[in-house]
Amino acid sequence: MTRKTGGEVARGSRRWGLWVGGAAVAAFLVWGVLRVAGGGDEVDTGEASETGDACHEGAPADAEDYPPAAPPAARLYPEVLSVGSAVLHQGVWFALDHRDARIHRIGSDGTHLGSFGGRGEGPGELRRNIGPIAMHGDSIAVLDRWGVHLYQFDGTPVADWRVEDDHCFAPAIVDMASSPSGLLFVARCSESAGTEPRPRVVLAEGRGPARTLVTDTADVTEVRWDRGFPRMAAHPRGFVFGYTGDECLGLFDLEGAPLERICHDWMDRVPFPEDEADAYMNDVGARARSQGLRVHRPESYPPFIEFSVAGGERLVYLASISQESSRGVRLLTRGPGGRQVVLPIPEGANLGVSGGSVLAAWNDLEGIRIQFYSLDLERGAAEPFFTELPRQ
Repeated sequence: MTRKTGGEVARGSRRWGLWVGGAAVAAFLVWGVLRVAGGGDEVDTGEASETGDACHEGAPADAEDYPPAAPPAARLYPEVLSVGSAVLHQGVWFALDHRDARIHRIGSDGTHLGSFGGRGEGPGELRRNIGPIAMHGDSIAVLDRWGVHLYQFDGTPVADWRVEDDHCFAPAIVDMASSPSGLLFVARCSESAGTEPRPRVVLAEGRGPARTLVTDTADVTEVRWDRGFPRMAAHPRGFVFGYTGDECLGLFDLEGAPLERICHDWMDRVPFPEDEADAYMNDVGARARSQGLRVHRPESYPPFIEFSVAGGERLVYLASISQESSRGVRLLTRGPGGRQVVLPIPEGANLGVSGGSVLAAWNDLEGIRIQFYSLDLERGAAEPFFTELPRQ
């Protein structure tokens, strides 16, 4: 799951290849031969990039509106270089700083309580492609390309272990969430390393191989750019799994049995520009067809980047502000009467959702500015947790 910022998604989308999703075999073949036009960036494989984690990184330094304006009450943290994934536990936020390879502990009153982790290959140290983070039982779990790292809540390392599953020895992990039965992962095998290249949700109940609960049903001979990314989130009745561009996500229990479909006909869709669809079909499409794959012409952008359960069983969705914007992401939910509601958090933030709470982080030239919010989805409200003295 590479979860980019709204700006990264917008710019990458306009270069055609960033959101090449759909069937896993098709994607692996295309990813192996294509480079994004104009920028030299690799086409996204669903794994986190070395310069970012599996969540949201702020707007790059060359963005015209960098740094975005944080609200006056947002507190400055000079020791924090970035904020990606974040989780709240008993009044303490654990915020993943992928640039510094550390996890910062921040109290709900805004007090910085220290950091742990660090880059390296020793116990509790983080390697490459760091994120996401999850609360798992009495531990904090952090994912990187090497595997999973568990810590006590004070930052003491508990265990480091590689993820294996019942289809391949070293699957690429696209997403992670915690459940009462164990850690859930969205995993897929490379074409040469396993028997099932489609994305799957697997459950790791310990250090042994994780077992598959649900497998994507995509046609492996098709490439659908507008299908987006495979994503998964924990849910009180199990987990939600699906693609960010599909009409519906699936809710499953912890044995993989389908419970219901969660659909998005209420969500705004942005049409894909005709000239860029032409360019995509001539460039990416032609190369994919040379591999014997069927390519679908993009019709719209996927309506969201990822999703989370916040407040009971209500879902909230992270979406780019616009396809041209580099100002972070916005938070959406389904309001009364089925209409789309944008929750009122100022633009430009990287957002980490943990239950009914949100950590919003804005890049600043002197560090990161952070404000916490409490969500009231019935009213479409987002109330700030703490304030600070006006800036000097």
